[in-house]
Amino acid sequence: KYEVGSHTWPSTQTLASFISVNRGLFNNKTVLELGSGGTGVGGIACGMARAKRVYMTDKENGEMMVILKKNIQSNGMEDICRVEVLDWFDPSSLQSFLSSLDSEIDWIVASDVFFDNSVFEPLVEAISTLLHRFPLAQLIFSYQNRCASWSIVDLLKSRGLDSSLIRKEEVDGGHSVQLGLIYKRREETIVAGIEGGASVSSLVFVSCPDGRIIGRSTHKGSNYCLDGVQKTADSLVKWIREAKQELKIVGPLDGLGMGLSGAEDAGINEHFMDYILSQHGDVGRRVVLKSDSEASIAACFREGGAVIISGTGSTTRLMTRNGELKGVGGWGHAIGDGGSAYWIANRGMRLLFDVEDGMEEANIERLRKVMLEYFSLTDKIQLLDLLYSKFDKCKLASVTAKLAENVDDATIASLFHDAGGILGKQMKALIKKIPNEATEMGSNLGVLVIGSVFKSWKWMREGFIKELDMEKSRVKKMTLYRLTVDASLGAATLAALSAHSTIPLRELKDEDVFDVLP
Repeated sequence: KYEVGSHTWPSTQTLASFISVNRGLFNNKTVLELGSGGTGVGGIACGMARAKRVYMTDKENGEMMVILKKNIQSNGMEDICRVEVLDWFDPSSLQSFLSSLDSEIDWIVASDVFFDNSVFEPLVEAISTLLHRFPLAQLIFSYQNRCASWSIVDLLKSRGLDSSLIRKEEVDGGHSVQLGLIYKRREETIVAGIEGGASVSSLVFVSCPDGRIIGRSTHKGSNYCLDGVQKTADSLVKWIREAKQELKIVGPLDGLGMGLSGAEDAGINEHFMDYILSQHGDVGRRVVLKSDSEASIAACFREGGAVIISGTGSTTRLMTRNGELKGVGGWGHAIGDGGSAYWIANRGMRLLFDVEDGMEEANIERLRKVMLEYFSLTDKIQLLDLLYSKFDKCKLASVTAKLAENVDDATIASLFHDAGGILGKQMKALIKKIPNEATEMGSNLGVLVIGSVFKSWKWMREGFIKELDMEKSRVKKMTLYRLTVDASLGAATLAALSAHSTIPLRELKDEDVFDVLP
């Protein structure tokens, strides 16, 4: 006789795929699968994701249980997966199962258990019992949509539970499969902010409106111009999910703010946000994406201000009191990044070739020695491999730190002087874009200076001031500030605003002053 539990439905594959992609969530965790049937694909997928223990459950059915145990054995999961009886329609069955547990449940998974609305109420009641017993657990479920009028939302709400749609997929036959999350309702408003630089990204979770820091995490650089929207978003989402679990944050964030390197195109930003909301709906209810420079300004200035970023790359941005953004530079290494670590490294390499070609005059002995030793090369011609066939912007830029240790050499010092000049020229152009009505910016413009290159400000300052030419500028005073708070807090501030909340702003203090010009 054909039985529902003996068939692998499309929704099962959707669930297994999610588990496989996010295997870090299940590593060394205890998982309960509801409605395993005879296949137990979801539970076995958790076992393959290195779960510590997987309880695979269904109502008493001798034949299905035999098939399920064979599937477990065939996949080599006998030491991880354990078959148990759990009948949603029988509260005593659930209590018996709970009393037999020797550990907390971390995750619950289920596939196509909402196949008939006659099971909704007893199933939701069982889920409610489980999630109130294990409030840090969450249920990931997939199901094939069979009737548009069916809904479990009211049943969940009446039991203090919430749900979120992770994503919807179209399958053969014109049907759709939905992947969702059920969790115990959270009263606290929690937002997160990401500052994604070219080399490293930082993530902070914040409670609103008090601004309490719940936790932090770091990750590789995030730039969709280099890696594409989908790859960048998927990588960030995977990181956020694992960080949330580490901090015991249940359910979607109330807001996710991101300030990413290269996020300058409003159209692409909109696509990026839509992709996260439609494909990763469990991460956040609201998503905001701005450039990393905007996030930095939001972290420190409520009434507007400016920022100069000079790390691996460079950019200069100004935000007015009403949120209008003005910018100069920030167009990447091919046509921009002036005054950055990459620019200094590239300029130094170019100088080696130009001097030996007779196009410029300079003493390049120390410069050549530093460059070749740093990259373990024997001849300058080998630099061409690094610049072309083996191009790695971050790797090339990293030599600038070594050059900074050799600024007693006049040629190397001139590289930093010229970098300061480029940044000064950018700031001069930016000042011209200040609206006429923003008179407060002219009297004393607050500017954040961010990035490793500013560690060499002593050798950059003269070039910066010369090109800035403040005597002819609308700005009569400029106060440069160190960024003493993580720019991810600025992104979190944007997230809080999207969630109709706020985060207290840390006031800039005298000890935050980097320099005052003139």
